[in-house]
Amino acid sequence: MADTTVFVCPGCDRNDFKSLRAVKTHFELKKHKLFCDPCQKGFTNVWNLLQHTQKHQKPDQKEKIPSGSSPLPPPATQGRKRAPKPKSNPKPLVVQPVVEVLPFPSHPWSPAAPRSPVEPTEMESLDLQIEALNLQPLVITRTNRHAVLGLPEQSLYLRYLLLQCHNNIRLRAQGFIVETITDDTRRRPSIPKSLFLNTPAAVSSEAPRKSAVVLDCEMVQVADGLREVAYITAIDFLTGDVLLDHYVQPDKKVVSWDTRYSGVTCDAMKKAVRKGQAIMGWRRARQHLWKFVGPETVLIGHSLNNDLDVLGIVHPKIVDSSILTSEAVFNELLPGQALLRTWSLKTLTQELAGYEIQTAGKKGHSAYEDTMATRDILIWCIRNQKLWAIWSAERRDAEKIRALEHELAKIQAKLEQVKINKEKSDKEREEEKLEIMKLAAGLS
Repeated sequence: MADTTVFVCPGCDRNDFKSLRAVKTHFELKKHKLFCDPCQKGFTNVWNLLQHTQKHQKPDQKEKIPSGSSPLPPPATQGRKRAPKPKSNPKPLVVQPVVEVLPFPSHPWSPAAPRSPVEPTEMESLDLQIEALNLQPLVITRTNRHAVLGLPEQSLYLRYLLLQCHNNIRLRAQGFIVETITDDTRRRPSIPKSLFLNTPAAVSSEAPRKSAVVLDCEMVQVADGLREVAYITAIDFLTGDVLLDHYVQPDKKVVSWDTRYSGVTCDAMKKAVRKGQAIMGWRRARQHLWKFVGPETVLIGHSLNNDLDVLGIVHPKIVDSSILTSEAVFNELLPGQALLRTWSLKTLTQELAGYEIQTAGKKGHSAYEDTMATRDILIWCIRNQKLWAIWSAERRDAEKIRALEHELAKIQAKLEQVKINKEKSDKEREEEKLEIMKLAAGLS
């Protein structure tokens, strides 16, 4: 069936364009204008209009706590200072596009198996829109080095994330619990599988859940060789707003705080509990997370299976930055095949987002820092898809070389062993030859 999608010029209502690029060319040639609703000032460029409408926009009101919900303890800082936030950060005014936003296309390096029931209907629509946004200097700005998304981007990026959610085959291959009735194949279980719960739907009286949330947990060692969550951070992917940032008091006795990795110390936990800054137990931490996360929320993380494992959560929509970047490199693997390797959050942040994390040494990681880094990595991948493809190709070539070098090293080791065996055999044969010659000389 032929594609009948057409696009409309917002300046003259002409509706026979086959692509957004054609609309853009026509709009510029005809010198059409867009008008600001409050003052009716005309503009020939949508980005000049966006910049102008900033002066009409008022800062958003702070989000209210849902009625009837238990209050959260005041957020902690995990022992590290955080860069001060600007006093005001007004968001750009929404300019409703005339052209319909279509689903994001599948990429040539994506796995062949579908990741979402949503089928793309236009191969270049969102590509062109994201590219157009990225060409404008005001679209993405940085506050304290972290990316800030304008409202037009938030809509496009959310649709991208929905199409990139991993299927259960891939998640199961990477160690996720995807159903509460499946066998437990975890190498290092933290919570009994019988205590895992599916993310519940929102109650009508509650506030709407977030569209996309980034999650990171820090764990400590407890009795019986298990792990429990000791710190939880969750942020809104689209806005960067902090939703949760709290210590979590483990239920069982802590045998090792793993401060080098967790960033949590016994003294810091006691202080947080004493001041009321800690959530008591992993079950309460899960309940607090579910105030912001529903079944339709895209849950984002890096090696997120570890975080969901200590919270006992089965979630239907997951985007894992470690899986997403690894799939782009090993693009010929089938969904059921385990990825040959994944890259650490520290490496991806340095190579893609362009800054350093986890530099505190023995003081350990910061859940907030790791969460924001995961968000920045995904934003970079969405915004710089051509650079992402180049990075993936470079890593793919490097992995091929590394695999060949590994095979060559094995062959060289085998060759050396053959040489050693040959020398040993030659020596034994020479000795045997001498014995035979002596025996022959004696008989003669």
